Amino acid sequence: MDRLKIGISACYLYPDPARAAFAKKTLNYVEQSVPHWVMSGGALPVMILPTTGETARGDVTLDDYAAWLDGLVLHGGADLWPGSYGEQPIDSRWQGDRLRDEYEMALVKAFVDTGAVEVIFMDYGLQEVLYEHAKQRGVSEDDLDELFQYPRGRGRSHGIIRHWRSHQHHFHVRFRS
Repeated sequence: MDRLKIGISACYLYPDPARAAFAKKTLNYVEQSVPHWVMSGGALPVMILPTTGETARGDVTLDDYAAWLDGLVLHGGADLWPGSYGEQPIDSRWQGDRLRDEYEMALVKAFVDTGAVEVIFMDYGLQEVLYEHAKQRGVSEDDLDELFQYPRGRGRSHGIIRHWRSHQHHFHVRFRS
């Protein structure tokens, strides 16, 4: 039986001297219910490990994972690092997780670059924030037009990233069959 291989983004647990095991190490993990949910549909869950960082070795890339896997689940959890969309933290107690955000953004880009992503559903207002940030970072008008439904209206059927109601805090990726 050929099973779908569904990638799950890794969470980060940073060094913590109070932790009993691996106190000086960054750990990658997935919360147990996420792969169990993937398995409930008959798919094989695969944790996608970060391919960069001070301990990285070899030549495996996120593009390699994207080319091999059939789908992607972004694990979720911590809020976005405000710098991901060009802002500063408003509360010093929560700075976000820049490394994880950069990893997950690179992961989504790797999947989009395969041509296998049909559409990414997210709220139109969230698209606006990401669109404006991408524009400020120098993304070309042609690329913005190809990626975003914003600013042309929620009914526009062009753009990989499109509005879907109740997606203010998350998004879904649909793959071509």
